[in-house]
Amino acid sequence: MYDMKKLLLFIAFLLPAMGMMAQTQVKTAEGILEGKDLSGITVFKGVPFAAPPVGNLRWKAPQPAQKWQGVREAKEFGPNPMQEPIFGDMNFGTKANSEDCLYLNIWTPAKTMKEHLPVLIYFNGGGLMAGSGSEPRYAGDAMARKGIISITANYREGIFGFFAHPQLSKETSYKGSGNYGFMDQVAAIQWVKDNIEAFGGDPNRITIVGESAGSMSVSALMASPLCQGLFAQAMGSSGSVMGFKKIATQKEAEEKGVQLAQKIAEKMGK
Repeated sequence: MYDMKKLLLFIAFLLPAMGMMAQTQVKTAEGILEGKDLSGITVFKGVPFAAPPVGNLRWKAPQPAQKWQGVREAKEFGPNPMQEPIFGDMNFGTKANSEDCLYLNIWTPAKTMKEHLPVLIYFNGGGLMAGSGSEPRYAGDAMARKGIISITANYREGIFGFFAHPQLSKETSYKGSGNYGFMDQVAAIQWVKDNIEAFGGDPNRITIVGESAGSMSVSALMASPLCQGLFAQAMGSSGSVMGFKKIATQKEAEEKGVQLAQKIAEKMGK
């Protein structure tokens, strides 16, 4: 009987401690994710927020992420967006580049779903031609330790993210093309809005942040009707779409796309 009392007393002390452990499994709309404890915070890496933009989905608006069965490990960064190494002084992570790049990463200090913590989504710089959410300097653990759920998200860059062409425009309901990278960012914010409560976040306290090209993206998202109601605040550092350079019209962007396609065809002997 005495041993039973000791056992019950031990369990009574153990349960609160267990409640303080980081929550490493989270159920999202697509399935269950298994993250990794990082000294009191939990990180979920390589979380798909849209379907891979490959094959028939290349140069198309992002489509919903596919669901999965069982538990999906989210302990490693996903691939970087396709890009050239144009910034030799910047390390954009060690992952390989791939068209299958629409992944985000979450650092959360929340222990339960009911904490409703503020959320920060960070978009990387890189001239809309390079960079990724796995860049070490964007790691969100320091922000998470201050009580903010921190998120980084990839988006298509360069020709994969911003190629416009009249033929592509004909294929869309809105009769336009290009800006796929910006659409990816909208999809990432929408995914966070829909799922962040499961990570202990408040969907009504989302702030989007970016620097350089990420800041340009933030200003574009602020002006986009696609983002209406998706975030509460926005901060940009060192960049805006309303800068010294004139924004290309759809016609101008398509003309550049046609010229590029013709140059590639000539080099291929077609």
